[in-house]
Amino acid sequence: MRKQFFATLLLVSASLFLTNVAAQPTVPDQPSAPLKERMRIFFAPNSSAIAGEGLATLQRAVETAAAVSLLRIKIVGHADRMGATEDNVRLAQERADHVAAALKEAQVPEGAIDPPVSRGSDEPLTTNKKALHLNRRVEISIYGIPRLETGVTP
Repeated sequence: MRKQFFATLLLVSASLFLTNVAAQPTVPDQPSAPLKERMRIFFAPNSSAIAGEGLATLQRAVETAAAVSLLRIKIVGHADRMGATEDNVRLAQERADHVAAALKEAQVPEGAIDPPVSRGSDEPLTTNKKALHLNRRVEISIYGIPRLETGVTP
């Protein structure tokens, strides 16, 4: 009798556990879905305006976001090493904020976009003075699982 009681208790507990796991939200605080795509938007010196190829990259980000579920987007702003550290941190944050605002304006769900962050000039892609333009960027990382029903392949 006691073994039957514990066996029944175990089955009920397992059933409740599985029900609770299934009811948990599917979008975690940290991206657990695979990285779908990483993109970079480059900027002119001392500017946070998205222009030229940056607009095409932004459009590609919007299309990719529409094609995935469990969506999480991380936006990180960067600057070159020219100028004061505080100015570079501020400018990199402005760049990241502008990209986040443009994604929201394009109807990307606001809840899918993590708060944009600035790395200032702390994470350069290059130290070559002739290639400093590569450090003036925003990196967009899109995490998610492709939606089968969209038919869109990003």
